[in-house]
Amino acid sequence: MASTNSESARIAVYSASAGAGKTFRLAVEYGAAALARPDDPGAFRRILGLTFTNKAAHEMKDRVLRTLQKAVELDDPFADPIAKEIALLLDIDAAELRRRAAAVLSEMLHDYGAVSLGTLDQFTHRLVRTFAIELGLPSQFEVELDDDYLLDLAVYELMSDLGTDSALTQLVLDFARANLEDDKQADVFEALKAMAKHLSKEASTDAVAALRGWDLDRHRQLQTNLRQKATDLRARMRAAAPKLLKLLASLPAESVNRADWYASYFKKLRKPDAKLWVPGAHVRKSLMGDPVAILKVAAQKDSALRDQAEEVVAQMKGLLGDPLETALDGVVLDLLRRHDRSASVLSELARRLEDVLDRLRVQPIWKFQPLIHRELRDQPTSYLYERLGERYARFLVDEAQDTSRMQWANLWPLMEHALTGREQGAGAMVVGDGKQSIYRWRGSDAEEFLDLVARAKKGDSPSDALPGLEGMSGFVAMGDNWRSRHGIVAFNNRLYTGLAAKLGQDDHRTAYADSAQNPRGASGGYVQLRGIEAEDKSEFDPAVLDALVADVRSRRAAGWSWGDMAVIMRRRAEGRMVAERFAAEGIPILSSELLAVTGSAAVQAMVALFRWMLRPGEPEREWDVLRGLRRAGVWQVGTEEWLLLGQSRRRVQDAPIPEDFEPVLRRIIPGWSPDVAWRLSLYEMGAYTARALGFNADADAFVLRLLDAMLDFSKRQVNRLEAFMEEYARRAPMWSVSAPAGADAVELLTVHKAKGLEYPIVFFPWAQLDNPRFDPVWLDPRGVLGSDLDLPPSALVPLTKFSSNEGLLDEVGQRWPAYAERVRETAERAAFDDANLLYVATTRAVDELWVYFDPKKGYGGWWLQHAEAELAQGEARQLGENLWAWGAMPAPEAAAPAAPTWDQSTVRNRDWTDTVKLARPRDEEPEQRFGNALHAALERIRDRRDAAAAAYSAAERSQLDSAERDRLVDTLALALDAPELADWWTATETYTERSLLHEGGVLRPDRIYRRADGRWVVADYKTGAPQAEHEEQVRRYADLLEPVLGERPLPVVLYLRRPTILRHEFS
Repeated sequence: MASTNSESARIAVYSASAGAGKTFRLAVEYGAAALARPDDPGAFRRILGLTFTNKAAHEMKDRVLRTLQKAVELDDPFADPIAKEIALLLDIDAAELRRRAAAVLSEMLHDYGAVSLGTLDQFTHRLVRTFAIELGLPSQFEVELDDDYLLDLAVYELMSDLGTDSALTQLVLDFARANLEDDKQADVFEALKAMAKHLSKEASTDAVAALRGWDLDRHRQLQTNLRQKATDLRARMRAAAPKLLKLLASLPAESVNRADWYASYFKKLRKPDAKLWVPGAHVRKSLMGDPVAILKVAAQKDSALRDQAEEVVAQMKGLLGDPLETALDGVVLDLLRRHDRSASVLSELARRLEDVLDRLRVQPIWKFQPLIHRELRDQPTSYLYERLGERYARFLVDEAQDTSRMQWANLWPLMEHALTGREQGAGAMVVGDGKQSIYRWRGSDAEEFLDLVARAKKGDSPSDALPGLEGMSGFVAMGDNWRSRHGIVAFNNRLYTGLAAKLGQDDHRTAYADSAQNPRGASGGYVQLRGIEAEDKSEFDPAVLDALVADVRSRRAAGWSWGDMAVIMRRRAEGRMVAERFAAEGIPILSSELLAVTGSAAVQAMVALFRWMLRPGEPEREWDVLRGLRRAGVWQVGTEEWLLLGQSRRRVQDAPIPEDFEPVLRRIIPGWSPDVAWRLSLYEMGAYTARALGFNADADAFVLRLLDAMLDFSKRQVNRLEAFMEEYARRAPMWSVSAPAGADAVELLTVHKAKGLEYPIVFFPWAQLDNPRFDPVWLDPRGVLGSDLDLPPSALVPLTKFSSNEGLLDEVGQRWPAYAERVRETAERAAFDDANLLYVATTRAVDELWVYFDPKKGYGGWWLQHAEAELAQGEARQLGENLWAWGAMPAPEAAAPAAPTWDQSTVRNRDWTDTVKLARPRDEEPEQRFGNALHAALERIRDRRDAAAAAYSAAERSQLDSAERDRLVDTLALALDAPELADWWTATETYTERSLLHEGGVLRPDRIYRRADGRWVVADYKTGAPQAEHEEQVRRYADLLEPVLGERPLPVVLYLRRPTILRHEFS
């Protein structure tokens, strides 16, 4: 271990490259701090260990406890390397180590909650709980970890106001129209959800707060002003173009210097793309400088021509003004208008989200850091510790490169108080590696850690705001690699030190220039690079899969087990391709990420049917059903027949109306009927559909996972298909099939999941990555279009390098410096982030590393250059065209007993209907059948918009004839518009058909809801004549609900009869 400054500094900053033994060092430091005092077994209570993920925190806690346990139980405590290192640090013998470890372990197990090893989010949550009053939060707030759930509610809240709030309705219409024009999300709800995700990003916090003073009217006026300014500017350019060409033609063509260049420029002014209006250097020379420069050098000697040229150019300037400034006006206007509606919508969503949080009394975890930063940063640290009830003296921060700027700003003041005190053993150990920062999309800021490293090297304070820590920092470089074989370490050393020169920022270059490691693992090691040239993705993907399958099989044939191998990809979509191909090839796979139910063709077919059941008239959903059934192998037809039937479902003007879809489905899946499915409970519907599609005998494990989700949802929430489909859309990507631990299978995982792991053989396909896509950012636009335009303090703008317009970014930077600076910074950081992805992927391998790339795309050229340079220097050898190798393939170690392989495709699921026979109910009378249908429809109605689907579903379930169905629709229409039901639509909480347990059995009130004024109501619906027993029944409901609700609800009976609705309320 090479060290700059000292490991004994109060703030020791460790730079730990891949395989450097970081977790080992953290465990040693924690153990040494906990065992430092011979008579103080409770010292661990003053240690705070923070890391990035729950998994890392659990592993750290587990390793500490196991180390203490081994120190107590082993005959030789020094047999455990961590325990031995702790003893060396403390300068104690084995007997003393055992004594202290026993005392500390006993204390920990008796007060396990005081072991403060967790995530930053957990510690932040504790702070927020402690200071809830100061932060203006309800004292009993709950934490909601499901961000998507809260954001969905905010979107629903906003959409509920459409049609009643005209300004908001017009804003959302404009937003949807802009999305369609930009070929973005056509579904308004999905587009609003995507926009709402900005609310959970740390980078959006200040921007959204700055827009609180802008109401809807002001936003609308801004959009109108920007649109008008852009329209006027384009009209002016179009009108000027022919006049400019006419002025150009007034000069003798043979005398004009590059007349075709001027003509080409003036013609571009007719086009709406303002980037084309930027004049080239030749045009600028005359229109922005010397007018005579429009003439050829010889013609400039003619005084008459000079005078004419000056007059013509003066008129041109009169039409154009300053051509560069005019062009920049257009470019900046386009930047501001690109997301102007999105920013306005986001402001409204932020308001709706606050309403949701207040109503539910919950707070999302991502709001905590801004709250602390805003409200607690000025509080004295001693006061914070007094309220916390703990006085930490030792801090261990792991994965420091994944910490955000705001998290650091909140953490350092808490640490400063202990570090500047006199307590013995006070100190901080901060461990990270800028090269392994791959979570910028979560808000992590590697540059903060890189700045900390630079400051520690000089002994400076970690922050200018903390002068009390000056001179306390030290830097420690963990330069050894204990993971990979020598050949792989040497390959990566040359690869990444060479990459340093290609990075834009000094701190990024330094991180990689200093990345070389000392190999401490076994000798040998093998690396292979394969370049696969292809015209496009459709050609590259099959080729890389072919090569991958062949290489995986070759390693298996060489004696390696499936479990020795891992395939690491950047994206899950790539992983799904690998999973499908491996499954087809009979190669067992293991993946906690890629075995999601959404990737199963069988699940997709079932979900397509469920979605069609909810909206049976939509051609798009019919097409999805056909596609899903064919992909799942249920409908075995050729491509031509499939496309022909799919095209026939389209509704085209003047074309014959296609036949009903149900007969089409009956021909494809004769054992399935929507009428039958609607009569079943949610789980039974899923099981019936799975059997009908042929998934019952050897059931797909993914289908069983879906059925589990349906059963759980019906028990936990509501037994309604439409509600479950909303849950599926939101949560299904996280539903996966669990594979047994230790199974002999190739592991498939993304780079982000692979971080911190190691495998004997790593395959890294699609290593060319993709060119980075820049997300829009928040910037202050005030002043960039002059002072006469009222612009907001924050605007969401797209980032572009203007690659096809050389020099334009510099020109925009003259007008808007912050924009150009952000573009350059983002591009440099994107390059660094991509380099980090490559670094993490290629440093997971212990024995062999196999890389596949397209030489023509992304980083493919870099891989190619490196391979050719290594070949020229004698480091590599060429095995074939675009195929290079380093080192020799090591032999696998003596094989342990083979772990069982796992076949994820089949799980037995016996058809429960074979063993359980349901009694058939007696035939219902027509009036009873109608009443049941009405109840079933009202059970599903929470909002007026639910009525059509609810009526259709209830009519189908109850097998109503056409007259009864019409009566049901009419009755529902009358009821929903009746003033007697007006308080339904403003209710803040609604429950239908919920069971009430009592000594006599189970009662099910039709509807329980909380009115806008806070009063609870329990209601029953009747379709017959009023009877005394109805009042008795609803009063009984109220009696049972009073202890549950904390107040007696208002009992109500509603008589839903045509032509009037009767509402009877009882005290």
